[in-house]
Amino acid sequence: MKPRERESAIVNRIMERLKGVECGWFFKVHGGAFQAAGIPDVVGCLCGRFIALEVKRPGGRPTRLQEWVLDRIRRAGGVAAVVYSLDEAEAIIKAEGRESRKVDGEWKDICPERQECERL
Repeated sequence: MKPRERESAIVNRIMERLKGVECGWFFKVHGGAFQAAGIPDVVGCLCGRFIALEVKRPGGRPTRLQEWVLDRIRRAGGVAAVVYSLDEAEAIIKAEGRESRKVDGEWKDICPERQECERL
């Protein structure tokens, strides 16, 4: 039986992919003694829209506090979701009106609200 992938490995793949998003800014939230509990793992802004992703391993579930925080973000007009893979995170980015193109082996993204973030 193949061991389940660690949550940190999924987060790392998502963060690596988000580096190519020209119209966005994202960071990994590192929990700790001085960090409020329940904050999603990946937080950022995409074409002026607040995005929050709580990353879980397949089969994992968010805590009640994490669900509450995600609900508050949605009610405030942001995009908040639980994701279990890089594919699910990409689907959320694309659902926000994003398009991705691979140019010279790198992902380049287009922001519909600002034409193109980078001239291709």
